[in-house]
This record gives sequence, C-alpha cells and structure tokens, in this order.
Amino acid sequence: MSTSRISVGYDISVNFFSRSGIARYSRELLRQMQTYSDVDTSLVGYKRQRDEVAEFFGGVLPGNASLSLTHERALGAPLRRLTRLWIQRELRRLFDGVDVVHYLGPQKIFADHKRTISTVHDLIPMFNEFSADAGLRYRFPRMVEKQLRHSNAVVCPSQWVADTIRDRFDWFRGPITVTPLAAGPQFSPSPLTDDVRRKYDLHRRYVLFVGRIDVARKNIDRMIEAWMSMPMQNRKDTDFIIITDRNDRVIKSFVSGLPRCDASVRIVNTVSNAELTQFLSSASMLLFASQAEGFGLPILEAMQCGCPVITSSTTSMTEVGGDAVLYVDPTSVEQIRETIAGALHDQDLLADLKERGLVQCSKFRWERTAELTLGAYRSCPTR
Repeated sequence: MSTSRISVGYDISVNFFSRSGIARYSRELLRQMQTYSDVDTSLVGYKRQRDEVAEFFGGVLPGNASLSLTHERALGAPLRRLTRLWIQRELRRLFDGVDVVHYLGPQKIFADHKRTISTVHDLIPMFNEFSADAGLRYRFPRMVEKQLRHSNAVVCPSQWVADTIRDRFDWFRGPITVTPLAAGPQFSPSPLTDDVRRKYDLHRRYVLFVGRIDVARKNIDRMIEAWMSMPMQNRKDTDFIIITDRNDRVIKSFVSGLPRCDASVRIVNTVSNAELTQFLSSASMLLFASQAEGFGLPILEAMQCGCPVITSSTTSMTEVGGDAVLYVDPTSVEQIRETIAGALHDQDLLADLKERGLVQCSKFRWERTAELTLGAYRSCPTR
C-alpha cells in the first residue's frame, strides 16, 4: 500500500456537531486524521458552522475549511431542487483537487468525485423484524442504493453491517472495509461527585440504559416490562435509570404509552457527557438489550468506565461485547428479567464482568479506526 501524501475531502454539513453516534464517529475520525503528517483534509460545511468548527480546532478556523454552503431549505420548499443543484455544483468545485472524498454518513447530495468512499453505519430499517417505521422501511433501501451507486468503496463499523451490504446489495462490487468504533478517552472510571449525586438523587443502587426512547428497536419497552416483572423486593433498593437526549415532550409521550411503571423507573434527559461518565462508572450494570445495532457504542463506553454490561446476542453486539458481557434474547422479557435479577445478586459475577470488560474495550481504539480508514482511502479504486 502506498504511503505517499493523500488529500481527503469531508462534507461536515451533515451529522457532525450533534450528539448522535454518527456525529461522534465523524468527529473522532477527523480528529485522528489531523495527526497524520501525510494526510491533508479539506472540510466543506455551512456558513453557520463557523464558530463550532473553530472551537473544534482549538479556537482557530483551519485554512482548509470552506464554510460556504447554503442549506437546501434556505430558499424555501419550492426552490429546494434548485438549491440542491447549486450545492452539488459547489461540492464538485470544492472537492475538485482532493484525492478522495469521504461521506461520513447518510448523504443526499453527492459531488460525483472520481474516488468516493461512504460510511454505511447500518441497514437496520431494511429488516422488518427490527420494528422500523414503515415509511423509513420504504425510503431507506433507496437511500442506501443511491449512496452505494455514488461510491467506489465503503467503510462500516462491524462485520454484520458488511455482510448485510453484500447480502442486500449484491450488485455492489467495491471494497468494503470494517473499521470498528471506539469509546472516547473521556470514558474512564470516574466516581460520582457529591454535586452529581445530589443533583440526580443517586442514593440507591441503579441499573442504567443509555439511548433513544423513541426508536422501537432500542427495545426499551421490553426492558421496562422485564424490570417491572421482577418481585418488589428486587426493586426496593435499586432504580432503573434511563438516560436519553430526547426532549420533555418525547419523554411525556413515551411515559404515557407505558402500561405499568413505578418510582423505581426514572428517565433523565439533562445529563452532560462528563456526568454520563460518572453515571456509568457507578452503575451496577448497563442494560442494553437493543434489538439491533450497527455497532453499539454504549457497550464500549460502559465497559471502559468499568461498568458490567447486559446486551443482546443479535446483529453486531457480539462483535463488540466478546466474552466480556452477558447476552440475552432481546425478544424474551423473561430472559431479560432473569439475567438482571441473577446479576444483581451475584457480586462476584459483576466484578468479573467489570474486569473482562476493561480488557475487551482496550481492543477498540480510534487510532485503529483511523488507520483502517486511511488504508481504505489509499486502496480506493477510481471510478
């Protein structure tokens, strides 16, 4: 593989500064790319991102950032098609001199560069059994097909995603590179401060879930059902805390749809990243019995904080958890309940999971993600 200098273009107007997993991946990958002396990065984004981009780069807007794009809705819905054509022309112009263009996630507008790589994070909406919205199930295959037709190569976070691409889009002949994700360095064992303990009333033992509550495949309804089906004496000194970034309106709608709940189930949506690390470090365990994940980053983040994990034996989660977690069938409320109850009463098991988790998560590093991605750039075929 050649080690000559290479230039890479990134469209950071899409999913770069949000709290989503795609955004975290995008930021960490770009952060790592800045450490390579033989890689030049060109960033294209919106005018309104100027302050955020400057802050990301330590307060100085890099000279390789072209923040000139106008949002596709800037001229209103009737002129959206015209705006998209203008954006496409700008992307072509701004990426004209780079060796490779990398789209970091789902993309609507493409520059049609001669060497293009796309990150496909998952194909979960294509599986009826994973409870995706019917409208998304209809649109999603067309979105992925468009992405692949504009790409010479693909990177993805797990072998499960890679296999699914080959299975569902067997016409795509480009190389697919698995580039596993990692937990950020901020995720490390961190004891609860008195301020955080008082702020969130953390005076009892607790089990934790971290993620969205408005996506059916996250399976939070079954996890709550399993929790509530445990005998009262199992819940009298332990809470089930759900940490989400959804707003109060979404939380209220979610709670109204729950059939039965008590005060041991708590939903929190004001947790900062620093506080999340403390939550994970002091939790009895993370319960992450999702139906499907393209990777499952909360599993790694928990293990890196020394938090034992219960997760699902489906899709990519076995690749992440290895032999360091407890696995459940996410469709079985009984199995989820029995696994929680058994672990809560077995301190030796929890201690063993904690130690094994710290070993397992050490296998995943953002440096390795970037190294594998750079290899994909260098070997990317030309259109």
